[in-house]
Amino acid sequence: MSGKKRVIIIGAGLSGLGAGIFLRKHSADFLILEKESEPGGLCRSKKHGGFTFDYDGHLLHFRSGRGFNIVNGLLEGELIRFRRDASVSFRGLDVPYPFQANLYALPDKVRLECVRGLKERDRSLRPADFSAWIQSRFGSGIARHFMLPYNRKFWRYPLNRMTSDWTGSFVPVPSDKKMLSGAARGIEEPLGYNSSFWYPSQGGIDILPRRMADACGNILYGRRVSGIDRERRVVRTAGGEEFVYDNLISTMPLPDFGSICSGLPGKVRKCFRSLRWNSLVVFNLGFSGRPRLGRHWIYFPGKEVPFFRVGFPHNFSACAAPRGRGSLYAEVSYAPGRKPDMKRLRREVLRGLHTAGILGGKSRICAEDVLDLQYAYPVYDRAYAASRKRIIAWLRGGDVLLCGRYGGWNYFSMEDAILDGMSAAERTVKDV
Repeated sequence: MSGKKRVIIIGAGLSGLGAGIFLRKHSADFLILEKESEPGGLCRSKKHGGFTFDYDGHLLHFRSGRGFNIVNGLLEGELIRFRRDASVSFRGLDVPYPFQANLYALPDKVRLECVRGLKERDRSLRPADFSAWIQSRFGSGIARHFMLPYNRKFWRYPLNRMTSDWTGSFVPVPSDKKMLSGAARGIEEPLGYNSSFWYPSQGGIDILPRRMADACGNILYGRRVSGIDRERRVVRTAGGEEFVYDNLISTMPLPDFGSICSGLPGKVRKCFRSLRWNSLVVFNLGFSGRPRLGRHWIYFPGKEVPFFRVGFPHNFSACAAPRGRGSLYAEVSYAPGRKPDMKRLRREVLRGLHTAGILGGKSRICAEDVLDLQYAYPVYDRAYAASRKRIIAWLRGGDVLLCGRYGGWNYFSMEDAILDGMSAAERTVKDV
């Protein structure tokens, strides 16, 4: 081994690859251990019968010039920019997204209730939880008709036990003036972090991690990490290999990390056990004919369908479906330990797609890929911040850095994940 510090990275998803690219640029001694046979983590694509399915809806949103320049440089100008075309399905109506800025599209009675709620809410109160935050920001009408039912369906966790720390740019909060104006005629101004997005012109989203993997190298595939000895600074794989490190960067899901890391103090172990999340079933479907709607995605707050969102890859990628055919992904969340009956859920999803008018009576399913994702979104409950802080501090004492959506246990975009990995790698370089 050279005189340089040895950095081991667990996971070749976007964060791990971002860390690897940074370390290679700085001529560091590093190695990435990836359990799968290819890079990308959940940012991967599959091909079925001429259709290209991403593991879930993976679209690129950029809030920084640095993030855009990194990705655009890797894809050599192959990114296409789209202006978001999304809506909310409400009682059979197609309401432009965001709901709170387009109240004009609602039935008169509902619209008046939403406007009244906006005017009557008490904005002086400091919301103690996410449910109260919704009420304080949007009023009782918008809360009742969209925000509360949608978020219950999405998170599968009591909203009054969550905080609003994650909302940031993910939940658009227009000014009162804009929301009231939207009750009259809608707002043309783009709102929200996803008001525009980018997607590769060729292939699926997996072109990005593949290019990143080429750029960083030093990846060992088929290495599932099964043990971490923080005191000895050793990573063990299921195949019996051991890798010694000076710095460890982990992007593996934080609950999994806690289950294989030895020597956890009782209080730290308790913090790991307090972590909460939701899980996700994704139905990727290719079908004959094209749906009438040209939307990129649609939100579904109502109980009449099991999914909370449906996206249409063929509307932003010519490679997603053969000519004259369509593709979609329907997302259904569930609480850990409450996995739905998959056969029954499939029937309900297909019935819901017909009920929503997305699949017509003559539509025929040509390709299908169903994914059950154990970790979807980390839940920001009341214990989240303190538990995460204690975990990070204890691991940092052993030169272990966490990063990424699941490794760092954050609600992250793809850009966030890449930059977080690079930031973690930068800290190891500064430690030299």
